Amino acid sequence: MSVGASRISLFENEEEVKAYKLSELLGSVRRALETSFKGYYRIVAEVASINSNASSGHYYLELTETDTSGRKVASSRATIWAGNAARVMQRFCDVTGDYPRAGMELLMTVSVSFHGLYGFSLNIQDIDPNHTLGNLERIRRETIERLRRDGIIDLNKEQCTLPTLTQRIAVISSATAAGWGDFKDQMRKSNLADLFHFDLYPATMQGATTTQTVIRALDRIYDHADSYDAVVILRGGGSPIDLSAFDDYRLCEYIANFCLPIITAIGHERDFSVADHVANTSVKTPTAAAEFLIHRLEDQVSRVVDAGDHLSTLLLDRYHRMQQIQVDHPSRLGKVLSTLERRESDRMRRSERLLVNALHGHQEVLRDSVETLAKRATSLLYDRRLYVGSQSVGLESRRQRLSTILTRVVPQEQERLDNYTKLAELYNPEKIMRRGFLPVLQGGRQLSSVEEVDSDTDLQILMIDGSIEGQVSHIHKDKTQ
Repeated sequence: MSVGASRISLFENEEEVKAYKLSELLGSVRRALETSFKGYYRIVAEVASINSNASSGHYYLELTETDTSGRKVASSRATIWAGNAARVMQRFCDVTGDYPRAGMELLMTVSVSFHGLYGFSLNIQDIDPNHTLGNLERIRRETIERLRRDGIIDLNKEQCTLPTLTQRIAVISSATAAGWGDFKDQMRKSNLADLFHFDLYPATMQGATTTQTVIRALDRIYDHADSYDAVVILRGGGSPIDLSAFDDYRLCEYIANFCLPIITAIGHERDFSVADHVANTSVKTPTAAAEFLIHRLEDQVSRVVDAGDHLSTLLLDRYHRMQQIQVDHPSRLGKVLSTLERRESDRMRRSERLLVNALHGHQEVLRDSVETLAKRATSLLYDRRLYVGSQSVGLESRRQRLSTILTRVVPQEQERLDNYTKLAELYNPEKIMRRGFLPVLQGGRQLSSVEEVDSDTDLQILMIDGSIEGQVSHIHKDKTQ
């Protein structure tokens, strides 16, 4: 009886079965593949990794396929040999604006290869760049449709309003990006530069890590949200592949739900990403983002200055009216008294002239009737004296009544004058100027509207201890007025 484990034979007659060398078997596999898979095939796969050999010019790729759950269902090595690499890679870049990289879905023309030492692989003969662009557009449409279904595509616009004075800005960009430099330069050129404060939150704005680093930057800003009025995301254009990260659903969902209004300046005139669609405000370039913030603040400052000019004009007018009242009141009372006295004197003089004229016109009659006329004259004179006396009594009564009225009116008018004086002091131009409301002159003329400004003439701003002169750089009219 033999000792040891029993072995099951897979062959009917093991002694007649030939034993092959490994190279022989793999050679048979190679020949079988070459026979069965002649020619070229078109395949769709995702690039898991891609590397190049600078000395040889070859490109080595790892291709993969996943199912709807994200589980890998197939993978293979692939090679672009140097003889095809320059043509294939350059054509792809000319159409898409970038070279193939990890994470892209490619439509490739391949041939099957098998090597006894390196195993199975695919030789890439060509890559269709239009398929990659079409896939990016498909992803973009799917992201927009999903945001709509979730009801958040306009959420940042509806729930986050840009403050009237947007001055504290959190910026997400690459510290070395030209767009970040353009934004800073434009802000610093503004006359209102000192009113702005902005902090950079660095992120990778190109490549496979863009979505992840921008989301991390938003998380850091969220921890200090009370310190900012808005967030600006700067990219400054690029190829469709470069901008594809801003069509990613995760990033766009984050922007839509963020607690601060977000301004995007990601592309150029021809570019528009899904992130632009969900942001509170979208502008084309980093320079345009700076101009948007500057013009918004300039509009508010102009409104304050215009209100100050209007208030200054009103106060100066009120001050002049108070001064005129102080001058007019005493002279007006004196004129009333003089008029009353003059009227009574004129009436007495007219009566005397009538009497004298009557005497001279009837001299002959008076000679014949001296006694009669003397009596009538005496009576008439007596009646006139009574009349004058009664008028004198009436004038005295009027004088007394006027004196009583003046005794009551003068203190009242004096009190009103004191109140006006206090009011004029309250609206003293010097005090108003100390509060920051300063008159603006051009050619010696006070301005109250941008319509009155001549851009070729210097402005003069009056201050308490002197004046400031400056040139007109920009004129921005309030479109709401």
